[in-house]
Amino acid sequence: MFCKHHDDDVFSRAYAAIRDVLSVGSAIYIGRTGFPERRLLEHALAERDHLLLLHWAASWPEAEEFETRLIESCSHLNRIENETTESAGRFTSPWNAIYVSFRLKHRVHALPGTQEVTRLHWRLRTWPTQTLPCPVVLLRTPLDHESSAAELERWQSTHHSRHRRRTTHPS
Repeated sequence: MFCKHHDDDVFSRAYAAIRDVLSVGSAIYIGRTGFPERRLLEHALAERDHLLLLHWAASWPEAEEFETRLIESCSHLNRIENETTESAGRFTSPWNAIYVSFRLKHRVHALPGTQEVTRLHWRLRTWPTQTLPCPVVLLRTPLDHESSAAELERWQSTHHSRHRRRTTHPS
């Protein structure tokens, strides 16, 4: 992590962003990911169609500690949908974005400055930034449950077929 001063500053900004999200969001989920757009589509299956990046962690221990600390700090909120107060997912990337995923309250129709995600591509995605504090990146998908699932399946089959071609050697 950072020195105490910067760690507290990064954390307090992330916590403040979550409090702001609660003014427009009906339910939240705090997590971490190496591929925010893919994770957004996974959350869309649970009807959370927005994802706000809070911080890019440069190591697995930092990501785990930051995520756990945020979940614990928000565990008293009745609109948090995390099942535990621990960071429990697997790591798939050396850099991990700590995020809050949410769906809008019924009276809120749109948020300015959102980047729409309708398709997954390994190059056309949000990448880690070393800027402190992390620039605000708000992602949203207009895809419904079925369309999100179809795009995730397309990504999975494309990604796995490329991986098999690279790792398969002729005999």
